[in-house]
Amino acid sequence: SSSRPDPRVENFDIVFRLQIGEMPDSDQVARRIYSLGRSLYAAPALLRQHGQPATLVELAALPCLNSPDEPVWRLRDREGHLQEFQPISRLRAPNVGMRLQGVLAGLGVGLLSDNYCRDELAAGHIQRVLPELTPEPALMYALLPSRRLMPPKVRVFLDALEQRLTEPLATLPATHRSKPAART
Repeated sequence: SSSRPDPRVENFDIVFRLQIGEMPDSDQVARRIYSLGRSLYAAPALLRQHGQPATLVELAALPCLNSPDEPVWRLRDREGHLQEFQPISRLRAPNVGMRLQGVLAGLGVGLLSDNYCRDELAAGHIQRVLPELTPEPALMYALLPSRRLMPPKVRVFLDALEQRLTEPLATLPATHRSKPAART
């Protein structure tokens, strides 16, 4: 759902929110759970057709796939300097699965979670674009109704979740989505 439930108002023990950058509401009780590294990816066929971009100016000539929630990509170079890039989008989808399928189909360059597309990268179905630029990570927060009176079950759950998410990604099962259809 695109609605943003608020555990302070609604009867939730925890609400999880994936956010680019820090939480904007300083009154909200939020506990950062996980940081998802992200990169720019494209299908090899798209890069053969348009060429591998070496700069953001060259990237601007390629079609891109982005989220309507992130119309501007904030990228840091190796020296830590922030660069902003406004992609010309062929497809805008809030769903990362749809954007990954678009990248696999060669529709454009997409900003995707490294963990989410690691299997496609390892299989050679996609490749990184402009690897010297790093997009801001997606941060997973647990939003809580208050700092006081956190039920013990919530504290135990959050501690166990944080422990599980600190394990190396290679040990976590890749059952996060269905596999793409076989290529012909």
